[in-house]
Amino acid sequence: MLGMFISIFDSCLDDEPIAFQPPPWISMVAVVALTLTLLLAVFIYLGIWLAVIATLSASIAFVLWLRVGYTTPISRSALPGHILLIIALLVHGAELFRGGYADVVVTSFPNLLQPPNIITDASLALSLSLSATVIWLLGGAMAFYHARVGGFVILLLAVWSLMFPISHLAIPLLSETAPFWVPGMASGIVVIALAFSFLRFTLNKTRRSPLS
Repeated sequence: MLGMFISIFDSCLDDEPIAFQPPPWISMVAVVALTLTLLLAVFIYLGIWLAVIATLSASIAFVLWLRVGYTTPISRSALPGHILLIIALLVHGAELFRGGYADVVVTSFPNLLQPPNIITDASLALSLSLSATVIWLLGGAMAFYHARVGGFVILLLAVWSLMFPISHLAIPLLSETAPFWVPGMASGIVVIALAFSFLRFTLNKTRRSPLS
């Protein structure tokens, strides 16, 4: 009896490494589907303010990906900087949570955030920090195998790390009820500097890469 079960579980599959190289059109479809799904989720659960920022970030990242990450895989040397950006965004998310960023947005734009789009600090922490970190890490793992979709996620993280902190500066300009100092500005300065340096390094490094 034991031998029968062993024979069932002991398949003929081997453990030889398999190159993960899907056709380019599959990567394009996957990126478009992933982007539209994420943007729709942001719009439904977090409201139009964050959806606009996410859409702008995704559009810029998609253009950069078509010019660089789609034709040539993102260099693996970008992965340490990718992890550093993830850590910086987690610190940024902690400042948003402790400072009450969600209350500032809801108070500043009451007409844009009607139920069920009323965001809270807890929902922002769950989505922008915890859930998003899973996506960023999975994208980094895929980029390690030179998957084009992983390259898009890396570029999306970098552009989002620029656009989201910069958007804090727009809140006092667009709303008369917003405070001059929006939660997230302190750590946002560091995130912006890291994201700009990371984008410049990654794009230049990938262009010089001999990979195809």
